Parts: sequence; C-alpha cells; structure tokens
Amino acid sequence: MYKLTISEIFIRLLLSILFSGLIGLEREKNNSSAGLKTHILVSMGATIIALIQIDVMSFVAASPESNIRVDAVRLIAQVVSGIGFLGAGTILTTKRSIVGLTTAASIWGVSGIGLALGMGFYEISIIGSLLILAVLVGFKRIFIVHGPQQVLIKFFQGQEAEDKVKKAIGSLDDNYEILSMKTEVLKDKLVKTQIYRIKLKRHMQFSDIVEFLSSIDEVLTVETTEVS
Repeated sequence: MYKLTISEIFIRLLLSILFSGLIGLEREKNNSSAGLKTHILVSMGATIIALIQIDVMSFVAASPESNIRVDAVRLIAQVVSGIGFLGAGTILTTKRSIVGLTTAASIWGVSGIGLALGMGFYEISIIGSLLILAVLVGFKRIFIVHGPQQVLIKFFQGQEAEDKVKKAIGSLDDNYEILSMKTEVLKDKLVKTQIYRIKLKRHMQFSDIVEFLSSIDEVLTVETTEVS
C-alpha cells in the first residue's frame, strides 16, 4: 500500500490553504459570517482527515496477518455529514429572510476540496476551486437580479446620528431590517457599523443610496454587501 511522504503531506496541506483561502477571501470581502480563516480551517481539517484515512489504510495493508478491516470512505463520510452542522451555524433566519446560505454552501464546497487534496485528486480540487470561485464572483456580475440589498453604513456613534440614518433608510424602504451592528474605536471616537437589508425602489441604483446617505454629516462610509 502507498505510504505518504512528508513532502506530499506538506504540499497537499499547502494547496488546501491556497485554494480555500481564495474562496474564503471572497466571502471575507462580502462581510460573510464565515470568512478567510474559517474556510481555510475547514479545508485543512478535511485534508487532514483524508490523509489520516490513507495512512490507516496503509497501516492495515502492511499487516496482512491482522484481522482488521478498514472502510476506505468511513472517515470521509463523517466529514461530509459533520460539515453540515458547521454550515448551519452560518445561516441567520430573520423575520422576512434567510441569510448565509451561500456561505454555508461555500464551506461545504471547501470541505470537498480539502478531501480531494488529501486523497491526492489534484485535478478535481483545482477544477472545483476555480468553478466555485467563478460561481461566487462571476455569477453575481452576469446575472443581475433586482431585489433586496444589504447596505453597510459606518457613522459616528450617537443617538441623533443613528436616528438620521434610520430615517433615511426608512424613506427608501419602510420594511427595512437591521441584520447586524457593531461598535469600534476610530481615532478616539466611537464608530458604529450597521448592515441594513432594504429593497430598492424601481429605477433606483446603489449610487443613489450612497449619494442620499452621504448628505448626513456623521456618515463615514456606505457600502453594499452581498445578500447570501
């Protein structure tokens, strides 16, 4: 039975970091709940499990007198089912929507890439990584669907400033949702970041939102994030 060398183990884990890192970076840029580090760790974990599976099979094959029998895909099957629980943790259910499905699917995808690398199926892992990236990056540029958008707004913290932002958002969509918020210190001042989910009115572009919100003095940045 084939025995893995140290260099092969290192190369497979390094490729796992590279491929999953590209996908995780795309998720990180879209402010997803699972970003660069999460995707890398998921893929590396899957790769390590696959490497263990190979070594276990090699160990058993090297002992013909042993009565031990090994299922060649038992550990791999556990990874596939276990990733489902991790992916579920990235899905956020609100009153009117479900957010995080794309990120959950990308986590499941990088686990498959990790397994392929661990088992030495380089062609599958390379083609799979490129196609996953193509779906995440390319599809949203090719297929433009008018619907709800997520808007990330940073502004100097204060009740008056927050009221202005909410009033402005409310004028765009009465049924807006606040998906997340956080506060950080920037140049000795408190800055609040909020992500709103709104549905644009007909013929309205995102640039119109930026121009509208930029009229508020306390607003620092206005960005769009992916609805996933």
